[in-house]
Amino acid sequence: ELDVAGEFAFGHYTHEKNPVTAKAALTTIEIIEQEGLVENAA
Repeated sequence: ELDVAGEFAFGHYTHEKNPVTAKAALTTIEIIEQEGLVENAA
């Protein structure tokens, strides 16, 4: 099932409901958390 957003619309953008970009965003957030980038930002 690639339609991870179901019937929910995010404003009808071209990146809406794209599982690849969703995974990329989640991975980016995970790395930010793992590396403590927010806590180390000046």
